Amino acid sequence: MSFLNRDKDQAGKDIHTSARNDGNGNPITDVFDKEAHVKLDALAAQMQATNDRLNQTLDTQLTGSSMEQFGADISERPDASTVPVGYIFILVDTDEMWMSNGSTWVVKE
Repeated sequence: MSFLNRDKDQAGKDIHTSARNDGNGNPITDVFDKEAHVKLDALAAQMQATNDRLNQTLDTQLTGSSMEQFGADISERPDASTVPVGYIFILVDTDEMWMSNGSTWVVKE
Protein backbone atom coordinates (compact mmCIF):
# COMPACT_ATOMS: atom_id res chain seq x y z
CA MET A 1 0.00 0.00 0.00
CA SER A 2 1.30 3.45 -0.75
CA PHE A 3 0.15 7.01 -0.38
CA LEU A 4 -1.98 8.67 -3.00
CA ASN A 5 0.29 10.68 -5.27
CA ARG A 6 -0.35 14.39 -5.65
CA ASP A 7 0.21 15.79 -9.11
CA LYS A 8 -1.06 18.60 -11.28
CA ASP A 9 -3.19 18.08 -14.33
CA GLN A 10 -2.62 19.90 -17.64
CA ALA A 11 -4.53 22.93 -16.33
CA GLY A 12 -2.31 23.06 -13.21
CA LYS A 13 -4.96 21.76 -10.83
CA ASP A 14 -3.89 19.40 -8.04
CA ILE A 15 -5.19 15.91 -8.65
CA HIS A 16 -4.75 12.59 -6.90
CA THR A 17 -3.26 10.43 -9.63
CA SER A 18 -4.15 7.23 -7.76
CA ALA A 19 -7.70 8.31 -7.00
CA ARG A 20 -10.67 8.39 -9.32
CA ASN A 21 -11.28 11.84 -10.78
CA ASP A 22 -14.42 13.49 -11.99
CA GLY A 23 -14.66 14.90 -15.51
CA ASN A 24 -12.90 18.10 -14.40
CA GLY A 25 -9.89 16.35 -12.84
CA ASN A 26 -11.18 16.87 -9.30
CA PRO A 27 -10.51 13.91 -6.97
CA ILE A 28 -13.47 11.81 -5.91
CA THR A 29 -12.41 10.89 -2.40
CA ASP A 30 -14.19 11.33 0.86
CA VAL A 31 -11.11 11.81 3.00
CA PHE A 32 -7.38 11.46 2.46
CA ASP A 33 -5.91 10.67 5.87
CA LYS A 34 -2.12 10.43 5.61
CA GLU A 35 -1.80 9.21 9.22
CA ALA A 36 -4.27 6.40 8.57
CA HIS A 37 -2.29 5.35 5.51
CA VAL A 38 0.93 5.32 7.55
CA LYS A 39 -0.74 3.08 10.14
CA LEU A 40 -2.15 0.78 7.45
CA ASP A 41 1.27 0.50 5.78
CA ALA A 42 2.84 -0.42 9.15
CA LEU A 43 0.10 -2.97 9.82
CA ALA A 44 0.56 -4.52 6.37
CA ALA A 45 4.32 -4.80 7.00
CA GLN A 46 3.69 -6.46 10.39
CA MET A 47 1.27 -8.92 8.82
CA GLN A 48 3.79 -9.80 6.11
CA ALA A 49 6.54 -10.31 8.72
CA THR A 50 4.24 -12.54 10.78
CA ASN A 51 3.29 -14.53 7.70
CA ASP A 52 6.98 -14.95 6.81
CA ARG A 53 7.70 -16.29 10.32
CA LEU A 54 4.76 -18.71 10.15
CA ASN A 55 6.06 -20.12 6.89
CA GLN A 56 9.51 -20.91 8.33
CA THR A 57 10.54 -24.41 9.40
CA LEU A 58 10.98 -24.78 13.14
CA ASP A 59 13.63 -27.01 14.66
CA THR A 60 12.34 -28.99 17.64
CA GLN A 61 13.92 -31.31 20.15
CA LEU A 62 12.19 -33.70 22.49
CA THR A 63 13.44 -33.70 26.06
CA GLY A 64 12.61 -35.67 29.14
CA SER A 65 12.91 -39.32 29.90
CA SER A 66 10.98 -42.49 29.38
CA MET A 67 9.65 -44.11 32.52
CA GLU A 68 10.26 -47.61 31.24
CA GLN A 69 13.18 -49.63 29.99
CA PHE A 70 13.32 -52.99 28.28
CA GLY A 71 16.21 -55.40 28.61
CA ALA A 72 17.12 -58.88 27.38
CA ASP A 73 18.89 -59.75 30.64
CA ILE A 74 18.35 -58.79 34.29
CA SER A 75 21.94 -57.47 34.34
CA GLU A 76 20.74 -54.57 32.14
CA ARG A 77 18.43 -53.30 34.90
CA PRO A 78 19.83 -50.08 36.43
CA ASP A 79 20.16 -49.55 40.18
CA ALA A 80 16.71 -48.62 41.56
CA SER A 81 18.12 -45.53 43.29
CA THR A 82 19.39 -44.08 39.97
CA VAL A 83 15.97 -43.90 38.28
CA PRO A 84 12.81 -41.92 39.14
CA VAL A 85 10.18 -43.42 41.46
CA GLY A 86 7.73 -45.35 39.30
CA TYR A 87 10.34 -46.27 36.68
CA ILE A 88 9.62 -49.71 35.22
CA PHE A 89 12.11 -52.29 33.95
CA ILE A 90 10.66 -55.04 31.74
CA LEU A 91 12.52 -58.21 30.83
CA VAL A 92 11.68 -58.99 27.20
CA ASP A 93 10.28 -62.37 26.21
CA THR A 94 9.10 -62.91 29.81
CA ASP A 95 6.31 -61.71 32.05
CA GLU A 96 8.81 -60.20 34.52
CA MET A 97 8.50 -56.54 35.38
CA TRP A 98 9.85 -54.39 38.24
CA MET A 99 9.03 -50.87 39.43
CA SER A 100 11.45 -48.66 41.33
CA ASN A 101 10.29 -47.16 44.60
CA GLY A 102 13.37 -44.93 44.64
CA SER A 103 15.58 -47.33 46.55
CA THR A 104 14.69 -50.89 45.53
CA TRP A 105 12.95 -52.78 42.74
CA VAL A 106 9.43 -54.04 43.48
CA VAL A 107 8.11 -56.99 41.46
CA LYS A 108 5.02 -56.07 39.42
CA GLU A 109 2.45 -58.74 38.66
